[in-house]
Amino acid sequence: RMEKKEDEKAEFDYAAAYAQAFGLTKIVPKFWREKYDREANKFWNKFYKSNTTNFFKDRHWLLREFPDFNSDGTPKVAMEVGCGVGNTVFPLLEENPDIFVHAFDFSAHAIKLLQEQPAYASNRCNAFVHDISSQDLPDSIAASSVDMASLIFVLSAMSPDQMSSSLARIHRALKPGGSIFFRDYAVKDMAQKRFESESKVGANKIQDNFYVRGDGTRSFFFSLDFAEVLFTKAGFKTEQLIMHEKDIENKKEEKKMHRIWIQGIFRKIEVPSPVPSVSLPDQ
Repeated sequence: RMEKKEDEKAEFDYAAAYAQAFGLTKIVPKFWREKYDREANKFWNKFYKSNTTNFFKDRHWLLREFPDFNSDGTPKVAMEVGCGVGNTVFPLLEENPDIFVHAFDFSAHAIKLLQEQPAYASNRCNAFVHDISSQDLPDSIAASSVDMASLIFVLSAMSPDQMSSSLARIHRALKPGGSIFFRDYAVKDMAQKRFESESKVGANKIQDNFYVRGDGTRSFFFSLDFAEVLFTKAGFKTEQLIMHEKDIENKKEEKKMHRIWIQGIFRKIEVPSPVPSVSLPDQ
């Protein structure tokens, strides 16, 4: 075991020294890239044990940005992918009395915290532990049974090479014409600029537009082209795809932060649109 650790350290030191010598961004060594991929749920478990339900705010803006989440008087089934501790789930249940939500996350601790909240009701929400990036959906979510799915800052937490298979599983669960509502980090966001600045000092870049935080959780930054090709190849028609830009003021630290998000609405089609058989575009 000591020899293995010494080999890991040697690989890390070599990569860092090479980057420093040539003025390059430091790339996370292969061993650690594979570890972050393999043990992603463990890093998010640690995150939620540390931050409990206090880190993310409830997303009451969802029904404004995605009006289909509002009640039209008919029962609807939604699927919240990567639900965390329920910051999307509970606003939906509160605002729409006609919705039932399947909610899952690969962090067991996040699901535990969600189920312990007073607003959780098993007759309106089915919350369970699941990793959409590597596992097919359980039998409790039948094929073509879900009206809409939300992907809110979720795809960015997984490797780009896991995104297509994750979308394929969601595609199977949606009814014909069902929708995905998507929001995530966008290229040139201030968080990416901070990652790039920090990568000159320590290795935190996994690949282009994909980084690891100090706590082992990861973040990918989307371009419009990358997102459109990704969803189109998975069998979805793009109905909306935009960049959101907003200046946020941190009064405590007296800082202004320029945030950029990508937002989209994608509708399931039975026969995927013809797309050239090429790799997803560079960003």
